[in-house]
Amino acid sequence: MTAYHLIPGPDPASATSDPIRSYLADPLGHMSILYERYGDVVALVRGGNPGLYLPETTTTGTVFAFGPKQAEVILRNPTQFHSHSLISPLFPECENKDSSLRRITTGLFSHNGSVHQCQRKKVMPPFQRSFVETFSPDITCITAEITSTWDQKGPIDLAQESTTLALAILWHIVLGEKGKEYPHLLSHTRSWLEHLIGASKGYTLNLPDNPQDRVRDEASSIEATFRRLWQEALQKEQSILTQLCRHAPQGAALSETEGIGHLFTFVMAGYETVASSILWTLFLLASHPNQMAQLTEEIEGHLNGGDPSAETIRHMTYLDHVIKESLRVLPAAPICWRIAQQGAHLGPWEIPAGTEVIYSPFHIHHLAGFYDQPNTFSPDRWATLRPSAFEYLPFSAGPRKCIGASLATHIIKGVLIYLLPRYHFQLPDRIKVNLQVGITLQPAAELPMKIIPRHLASPTPSEIEGNIRHHLKFQ
Repeated sequence: MTAYHLIPGPDPASATSDPIRSYLADPLGHMSILYERYGDVVALVRGGNPGLYLPETTTTGTVFAFGPKQAEVILRNPTQFHSHSLISPLFPECENKDSSLRRITTGLFSHNGSVHQCQRKKVMPPFQRSFVETFSPDITCITAEITSTWDQKGPIDLAQESTTLALAILWHIVLGEKGKEYPHLLSHTRSWLEHLIGASKGYTLNLPDNPQDRVRDEASSIEATFRRLWQEALQKEQSILTQLCRHAPQGAALSETEGIGHLFTFVMAGYETVASSILWTLFLLASHPNQMAQLTEEIEGHLNGGDPSAETIRHMTYLDHVIKESLRVLPAAPICWRIAQQGAHLGPWEIPAGTEVIYSPFHIHHLAGFYDQPNTFSPDRWATLRPSAFEYLPFSAGPRKCIGASLATHIIKGVLIYLLPRYHFQLPDRIKVNLQVGITLQPAAELPMKIIPRHLASPTPSEIEGNIRHHLKFQ
């Protein structure tokens, strides 16, 4: 095997700019350049670098792994490539300190090996499709309630509204609570999550209103809330929480502390993923009005004025194609990372233990060798396209595939089924959209969208600018 310092990558001696700053400024663009210049296994800096996500003292550097072949190596070998807590890079003390912050964020992402397998088995039952589909009426009801407040006279910020909607739906499905009945609770949790996301964007730590400090300070209150919900679960409506409490396999019940860690992780990771997916699907439909009209026609044809049943939703093939294409073009999780363990290899390269290994579903989804006109939004391709699990992985793949994939997809479908027969989504005449990679893929600024009753709509084209055009073609 080849020594680590010989893994292809930019030579630090000849670098004209700070590679870490360049990456953080535009992760997708910087990775595209590295992939084109150096191939499918690339060091951020030849010879190693301070960590992008891990403290400098715990990592030797960062390696990017591109393409389905390398993704398969990583995802089929979880013993060589470990998962990592979503927040421990921001709060290193969580690694060694028993605290509220650690307890509420210790979910499946934090576990590896036999512990992960055991915990995954315990929490898997509520995510079966048959149970997920029972929430169709709830998704419709909450979508109607939230969207009834949307301003139809001026543009809304679709990013903000998608987040509000996704959190309300996930809050109910995971915890059995309705936001309208517990507005303070929902608002408090959302505020905490926003502080967490703010901390992930690298805000200056010495400011008086430092997001990291607020996250630490409020974690104990969040923990107390989730403990109360856990203790009251048997009296609550049907939810993932009640399933975990009532129907745990014999000898495999979760402890209260295990349960609140998983539940909060489900809400935290789930609402960001669902919000991003709703946002980008509606954006893509608004920028492709012919596809929006075709999907709306299919939905109306199946509903006939009634509410959607699980069976009806399963027969909406174009809806399925639209969502698959949206998750291909603009996946909620465009990049993912693992930590190399002793003996890890990628191709001919030995990867030292502690190395950050980043793989990119986004770049895999845009490979011309696998997708015809990959930068074009074309739902029809899914009528015949059958990629492997490692050529299309919006929810990852392998033994750590996201257990919430069916739930997320069902929520997105339910939201679109409610919205599209009622509203036309119209972008401004001119809009700048820059992609920003945080916990999920988001626009760097507000994404204004006009919400027009369908019977009053007169679709007009929009001129789209920004770095999104580096990755997606518009008519």
